[in-house]
Amino acid sequence: MISRRILLLLALATTFLAAFTPLCAEDTPAPTDAAKQFKGLMAEFRALRGREWRALGDYSHTSGLMIFASQDDAMATKLGCPPEKGRKYTQGIEQPDEVAKVTEWGRRRTRMLTTVREKGLEILDWCTENFKNGLKEAATAIFEELPDEERAHKAIGQVYSEELGWVSGEDAENVKKGLLPWGRDWLERSKVVELRRDWANAWEVPSKNFMARTNTSPALARDLLKFLEALRAEYIEYFGEFDFRDKNLRLGVNLFSDRDAYERNGMILHPAAPSAGAFYYERTGQTYMVAYPVKAGFLFSEDTVAHEESHQFFGRFFDVMCHKYYDKPGTWVNEALASYCESVMRAADRVAFVGYRSSYHLNIARSMIQAGTIFPLRKFVEIDAGPAPGSWERIGMFYSEGMSLTAFLLQAEGGKHRKGYFRYINDVMASRGSPKLFARCFGEEPEEMEPRFFKWIQEMK
Repeated sequence: MISRRILLLLALATTFLAAFTPLCAEDTPAPTDAAKQFKGLMAEFRALRGREWRALGDYSHTSGLMIFASQDDAMATKLGCPPEKGRKYTQGIEQPDEVAKVTEWGRRRTRMLTTVREKGLEILDWCTENFKNGLKEAATAIFEELPDEERAHKAIGQVYSEELGWVSGEDAENVKKGLLPWGRDWLERSKVVELRRDWANAWEVPSKNFMARTNTSPALARDLLKFLEALRAEYIEYFGEFDFRDKNLRLGVNLFSDRDAYERNGMILHPAAPSAGAFYYERTGQTYMVAYPVKAGFLFSEDTVAHEESHQFFGRFFDVMCHKYYDKPGTWVNEALASYCESVMRAADRVAFVGYRSSYHLNIARSMIQAGTIFPLRKFVEIDAGPAPGSWERIGMFYSEGMSLTAFLLQAEGGKHRKGYFRYINDVMASRGSPKLFARCFGEEPEEMEPRFFKWIQEMK
């Protein structure tokens, strides 16, 4: 009796499985020809990008743009097209034609973006006609190179808003109706824009590493944030020998719509600072700047922004107040480094510091030597107080002589002072400064280095 029951159960189980198996097969259809073709197109697109990054990396490495080369090769490797094994990225000294090489890199990157865009849009068009399920994946691949590509955003149903950027779903429907969010509600766009002009109601515009607060157009803030993200990446790479801490902090940036709003709000924090176009305030750890036309296509003074952001990077990444070391030898460090960073230049979607090519500060230092007003190196590196308010001679000293000394220590004489420079800064920031620090880091007293330093300034063009 038991055996018959077991046999009956086995028969029922077999029948059930036989009936169920076809259903499972039907739930997982085999890839269609269109899906296979799409997979092949995406593989070709990835290979194209890999080859382009590899070529860019080859140029960067051959040209001595080592920071660029390491980033280019990393992208090529990620895309399955790595450079030859054993490639090294030794940080060398800058070359007289550094600007020309960075400019050429920018041209090559721009041409690359054109090539990538054309191929990506071909795939989008093909997907629209043959395989709509692939549109999102194709658009995402394009965004990795061209995050603002309009046709890719529209292909996946996104709508652009000057205030919100690219949005989809219910947000997109509200934008089409001329609405913008205000708290939990959506109001008429004109009403929200007017409310946001009040600094108390300013927009908050995020990026990966920054949060911008602004009472001007969020689109303008996003342009600034793109520059700041590239600037931050270059800063961390270029000054990688600093003992940075807390590099993952999201940094606060305040962008004012006009100078009146900038000065009115800025003076509450720092009465003297708003006289410039931007400033960094240690107590808040944020930067403050005003939007105003500087040149066609960009509404910010790149060198001013780079100067103030250098203060922010330095202060926040070292997790100290910038004036902490003013009672240690080396007061010049803060403004000297920020002035060195003014040498920033943009190349496509990347930025670079071109160091001693910053002729503005070098020219001032050269004129100070000729006028006999430049400080003796010993006195300069041991001054323990900041520039006296209103003393343009001392301000020029900290900015121009300091920038020139930074460039000399990083780049001159075959770069032999580079390691000493980073040791000097790290020791000062760690409160290990002393009157003997200079000689310990550079192997000579300031009086011994001074003649070569002044000669270098006079000969640098």
